[in-house]
Amino acid sequence: MADVKALEHPTLKVPYELLNKKFRSAQKNIDREISHLQIVGNDLEKCLQKKPVTVGEVTKALDSVVEKLTFLKRKADESINDELEAAQMTKRRVDHLKEYDSNQSSAVSLWKKTRLDRMLVEYFLRAGYYNAALRLAKHSHIEDLTNIDLFLTSKEVEESLLRRETCLCLSWCHDNKSKLRKLKFLCRNKGTVENGESIEQPKQAVSKYLLPSFNKSTSNPKSQ
Repeated sequence: MADVKALEHPTLKVPYELLNKKFRSAQKNIDREISHLQIVGNDLEKCLQKKPVTVGEVTKALDSVVEKLTFLKRKADESINDELEAAQMTKRRVDHLKEYDSNQSSAVSLWKKTRLDRMLVEYFLRAGYYNAALRLAKHSHIEDLTNIDLFLTSKEVEESLLRRETCLCLSWCHDNKSKLRKLKFLCRNKGTVENGESIEQPKQAVSKYLLPSFNKSTSNPKSQ
C-alpha cells in the first residue's frame, strides 16, 4: 500500500489543489461582498441619524442593504457548492485508492484494471489524443478519476493562441498566478545551479592541468 500511495500522489494532488484554490477564491469573494455590505450599512446608519430624514431616503438605503445581502447570499451559496464539488472529487479519489487495500482478490483485480484505464487516459491526454481519452474515460466510468478538465482547458488556451487570441491565456495566467510565480522561482534556481556547474568545470580543469605546471615552474626558477 505504501508503494501505491507514493505512485498515486499526483492522483490526489490535482483535486486537493483545486479544493484549496476554490477555498481561497470563496474567501476573497465573501470578504469583498461583506466589505460592500458594511459600506451600505454605514450609509443606512448615517441616513437614520439625519434630521430630518424622509421615508424615501430610508427606503432607498434599506433597498441597497437588501440588495447587497441578497448578492452576498448568492455568492456564498455558489462558493460553498464549488467547494463541495471539489471536496467530493477528492473524496472519490481517496475512496478509489482505498479499494486497493481490499482483502478480496477480485476487488484488487478490478482496481488494477481501473488504474490501467486511468493511466491510458492520462497518456492519451498528454499525447493530444483527446477524443480517445474522453471515450475511454466515459466507457470505463472514470471521468471523475482523471484530470480531463485540466487538459481540455489547456487545449482551449493552446488553440486560442494559435488563432492569435490572448484573452483565454491571460485569464488562465491570472487564475494560476501564484503557481506561475513559484515555477518562475524554481526555474531561476535551476538556472543558477546549472550556471554554477558550468563554472565549476573550468575551475576543475585549471586545478588539474595548469596549477601543477605553475607550481613546478615556480619551485624551479633556474629551469627558466
